[in-house]
Amino acid sequence: MLMFLLSMGCTPAMDPSSSDAAHDPEDCSWQAPENTWEQSTPPNCLEAQGLEEGQMVPDMRLVDQHGDTVSLWQFYGDLILLDFSTMWGAQMWPEEIAVIGAEYADAGLMPVSVLFEDVYGEVPDAESLQYWAELTGVQGPVLADDADYASMLGVDVAWPRLLLIDQDLTVIEENIPWHQQDMIRLSIEAHL
Repeated sequence: MLMFLLSMGCTPAMDPSSSDAAHDPEDCSWQAPENTWEQSTPPNCLEAQGLEEGQMVPDMRLVDQHGDTVSLWQFYGDLILLDFSTMWGAQMWPEEIAVIGAEYADAGLMPVSVLFEDVYGEVPDAESLQYWAELTGVQGPVLADDADYASMLGVDVAWPRLLLIDQDLTVIEENIPWHQQDMIRLSIEAHL
């Protein structure tokens, strides 16, 4: 089912809260979710491709630490540092994201964390996401991966997995070593 949705040319249908009756397949204008994060409007009729280098990322619509739906595409125009992780892995990593995110915030970097498991192996709820954001100091959206986007990265993946997405929503680096902060900074600086 997910691959079917990703192959659709009109990705607003990927929003689990949208109804088929309200969605006109001929109208592929993007609709912003209501939340407090910054928002830009991407060009109409973008085609989601995947999470590999050179591919247009899916319009992931996931719940954040405030209980609001956030769209990855609302950060069009920003360089996105996308972190897929769990609440039980790499405990120092989120604090590094907070530091790096703060360093490059004014230059147009948006750190986005996607957590697909809490400490019990379940998809985190908004309360767990809020706890995680407060514990780590992460200032960007912390999202619950209830749509299983992490599975698009493969089954033999070590977590956390760090991707860099350019201002046009295309993956430019798909596996930056999370434990090498100097490499992360060099990658970010090369694309700002």
